[in-house]
Amino acid sequence: MVAPSMNKFMWEHPATETHLARLQSWNVCVIPPREKRLAGGDFGPAAMAKPEGIAESVGRTLSANRKP
Repeated sequence: MVAPSMNKFMWEHPATETHLARLQSWNVCVIPPREKRLAGGDFGPAAMAKPEGIAESVGRTLSANRKP
């Protein structure tokens, strides 16, 4: 699992999309960043997901992958 945090323009860059798609093809769960107002005044994905959201995603993934 990864929870990336980056500038809106980095998040929307084609190379980032390619790399995230590759990670997902390897069954890596990508937890998207939160949207917020950026220092330059723009609004978009920038902040790492809140810890509670990350913990929830980890719990769901572990539960789904649990072997009997």
